[in-house]
Amino acid sequence: MGYKLYTPPDGHWGHIGPDGKWTGMVGMVYRKEADIAISDISMTIQRERVIDFTYPYFIDPTSFLTQAPTEKPRALAIIRPFTYEVWISIGVALVVTSLIVYLLTIRKSGEQDERWSLTQAAWYFYGALTQQGGAEIVPVRNPVRVIVSAWWIFAIIITAGFSGTLTSFMNVPGLNPAVDTVSQLISLVKAGTYKGGTRDGTSVLTNFEKAKEGALQVLGQVMVKDRKGTVVKDFPEGVHKVLNEPYALIFPQAPMEAAIASIGNEKFHFSTDRFFSAYYAVVIPKGSPLRKAFDEVLTRIREAGLIPKWNKDILERRRRNPSAFNETSELSAPGSVSSQEPLTLDDMIGAFCVLALGYTLGFLLLLLECVTKKARGNSDQ
Repeated sequence: MGYKLYTPPDGHWGHIGPDGKWTGMVGMVYRKEADIAISDISMTIQRERVIDFTYPYFIDPTSFLTQAPTEKPRALAIIRPFTYEVWISIGVALVVTSLIVYLLTIRKSGEQDERWSLTQAAWYFYGALTQQGGAEIVPVRNPVRVIVSAWWIFAIIITAGFSGTLTSFMNVPGLNPAVDTVSQLISLVKAGTYKGGTRDGTSVLTNFEKAKEGALQVLGQVMVKDRKGTVVKDFPEGVHKVLNEPYALIFPQAPMEAAIASIGNEKFHFSTDRFFSAYYAVVIPKGSPLRKAFDEVLTRIREAGLIPKWNKDILERRRRNPSAFNETSELSAPGSVSSQEPLTLDDMIGAFCVLALGYTLGFLLLLLECVTKKARGNSDQ
């Protein structure tokens, strides 16, 4: 006894269309155009009104797919080794230490050579931080020597920590945080910086559109208002939007894993947060005698753990031979990209900004000296 396989002309799993008729595979079974429908069709109350489901053979969490976190820009690597609190603390320590040493040298110091001005002290300790200090002759007072010794130890530790961490950040700058939770996605969608959508003609879309509260309602309202920008016709379109736009594709995870297997999981990020779970089952006509036979077989298959095993095998075949699965293989980037890349001007912009800041401050100080000198000359006259 043979059988024939059909695919729905509209490519849908099945939902009620604008004309009130059922689409997709559910519609074909309902209209007796097919005896059964086997795919990742989820069980819903709306569908059970017109067809029957067998025993569910797989439970799939509905998460969302986003682009993998991008690298942090190396331009800010020059300040990233320390937190802002550490930078502020170093600045405060420099000012306080310079002030203390200045006060110690002017107190009961008879010889001029044993005194440090506040500017001399500040430049000395700043030079120590850049490993260029030590040219100044330290006043002979023991308290000053102890403080200077402590500062040099402090400077060596700070410099070593900065240099090592800076080298690490330049080689591996780290990743920007991923969009991982439903609350994060909702916040981004409300701010207008991100879009969340799903595939057309699915129960997932119906759940969002008919939601009355919570995260589903927020995203559902956006999908209704901006259907063109959020709802995709198929997985290739959805994956393309994920790779090229701030877009989150919301769907049960197994079909999305299959869709991106030929491209590379490293380009994507699955959220650890979930919306709801989808229960997959075989679709049969209402009152079909096939239900009992299917339930017995599907129960044994599920208890044996064959569904996860088959799913894993399919994903592995897609990864090994992406060209055999033409659904999204055209999105694959040809060749491999070397992990060793030269630093660009954008990567080194932080260092040039520091140099430009030095130029600016030097020029301002030059103007200040010129104005001060001219003012003194006028007062002498």
